[in-house]
Amino acid sequence: MNLFFRFLFHTFISNHLKPLEFNSTEEVSLRVWPNDLDLNFHLNNGRFLSLMDIGRSRLSVRTGLFKMAKKMGWGYGVVGGVSITYLKSLQLFQKFTLKTKLAGHYDGWFYIEQRFESRGRLIAAALVKVIFTEKGSRVS
Repeated sequence: MNLFFRFLFHTFISNHLKPLEFNSTEEVSLRVWPNDLDLNFHLNNGRFLSLMDIGRSRLSVRTGLFKMAKKMGWGYGVVGGVSITYLKSLQLFQKFTLKTKLAGHYDGWFYIEQRFESRGRLIAAALVKVIFTEKGSRVS
């Protein structure tokens, strides 16, 4: 439930931030909280994926993509695939930055690069494949 409130908070905040160009990088500063930990006491690998939702939502709101999709009658962006590489661990209360940007698009799919960075080091990097839908069918 904590992540749900974090998600709502950051999505709300993104409505009040300066708009971004479509090819800009969205950056959000976050921290590892106790409920983000796994049995090894570092950020859970599944939590990385959940936190990436925050970055993609902020990017879509700040670039106007969310508003345009809503105006066109499209549903929310649906993840079709994720490739992630974990390089380092994030420890309890450690601050980190999630950077999200559009890497490209092809055949209706948006490819989004997301990077977790802390203390000047790359922690994890992912490429996410997203598509919008309209009445259950993909928008090309």
